[in-house]
Amino acid sequence: MDEEAVRGMLRRIGQEYLADFTFGESMVHDPVTERDYFPLIMSPKDFGDGFTMTGGRFYPADEEGVRCTAVILDDAEDAERNQYMFSNVQKVSKDGEVLQSTDWEVKPDWRKARWCWKETQDAINARIQDAIARGAKVYG
Repeated sequence: MDEEAVRGMLRRIGQEYLADFTFGESMVHDPVTERDYFPLIMSPKDFGDGFTMTGGRFYPADEEGVRCTAVILDDAEDAERNQYMFSNVQKVSKDGEVLQSTDWEVKPDWRKARWCWKETQDAINARIQDAIARGAKVYG
């Protein structure tokens, strides 16, 4: 597993305090992205307004060299509203050199990363807009 890559990706998205993590024991299949990922186990961090960072995911590079580190934000009021709040997507060479890197934004173009469906991103954006309308602070 590539701990240094994950640490670098966490620093890239401004989440240095999450750099203390462990990988889950085995990979998990994500039916939404149709990719396997390693869970990232992290100490929870309270963001106020009922939001807590509780963990993350590391999607290793696929055959096209696309990898992602995502940090999950939980809404204490609605357990079903887990969101990828912060993430970094990179395209890397076979030897691990970063060729392209993009951070998560409110309206990212995830279509460039073939494993993340536009419908999923639209749903996440709708949830974020709803949270903003309710007065939540959005970081990232």
